Amino acid sequence: MFELGALSEGHLRQGADSIFSAVPARRFWAASRIARRDAASTRRARRFHQLVDERYVAATGPDSGTE
Repeated sequence: MFELGALSEGHLRQGADSIFSAVPARRFWAASRIARRDAASTRRARRFHQLVDERYVAATGPDSGTE
């Protein structure tokens, strides 16, 4: 939806925050983030990855209280 312009950056951030509240989602992103970044072939796809990765870092950072 984000790549089609139907989802705003704010809504994407909210969705990522919700998803990364779960351990399996954080594990998935940890295992796939580099491959997904490298596969992003459009500016919009790279922006998607950047936004989601920022929320992942926020969810797993030293002040997050998570793994």
